[in-house]
Amino acid sequence: MLTAMAVVDVAIHPDAPAPADVVVVVDTVRATTTIAHAFAGGYRRVICVPDPEAAHAEAARIGPGAVLAGEDKGARIPGFALGNSPTEFSPAQGDDVVFVTRNGVQAILAASREAGTVLCGALVNLEAVARAVRPHLDRGESLVVRCAGTRGAVAVEDCYTAGCLIDLLGDGLELTDGARVARAVARGYATPLDCLREAQSTRNITPLGHGPDVEIAARIGILDLVPRVVEAADGRVVLQVA
Repeated sequence: MLTAMAVVDVAIHPDAPAPADVVVVVDTVRATTTIAHAFAGGYRRVICVPDPEAAHAEAARIGPGAVLAGEDKGARIPGFALGNSPTEFSPAQGDDVVFVTRNGVQAILAASREAGTVLCGALVNLEAVARAVRPHLDRGESLVVRCAGTRGAVAVEDCYTAGCLIDLLGDGLELTDGARVARAVARGYATPLDCLREAQSTRNITPLGHGPDVEIAARIGILDLVPRVVEAADGRVVLQVA
């Protein structure tokens, strides 16, 4: 018996619902890029929580080895050891990162309520994510790429990343209009950096001295790892690399 063709959608706007068998959360500038680099730097877990108060409570519960990291409007949260720059996370300063961001973490928390399998994707680990997703699609499971956006609005770099992922996944998929739009955006730029340099997210963080993070975020496939949700409850999501 033939397996039904897998449906692939892209939730371009951050407020769009994204129920599916598998959700890939994308916040290219910068949270999912930073999460991937945190694991590459040696952290064992990244624990996503909605706000600084929850982060302090989580770190107190974990005890030694918990590192507070996160940003609000591009700037490091006061009292936190790390911000949201991928360069800050290597070498690891402990076992666990307790992470808060305005866009990416909120998208991960939302996705954990919508799907049984939630992965974190960015350009830096795009090929690894495509390999992880492909078996689910071969079984006919549905996929949504959830774009985190920026400050409640569409983010072109997230749409671009989603489109690049769809191109990597190849043929034999049922693409929604959202997926086709993302693919068209991806094919409209000569290089990833061309897209990211135009993004509002880049304009938001460059005056804060984070311009170099954009060049890091534009490097496709430099990390061979896929962060995934392994535990989700009560506004707390734990990510690990399987």
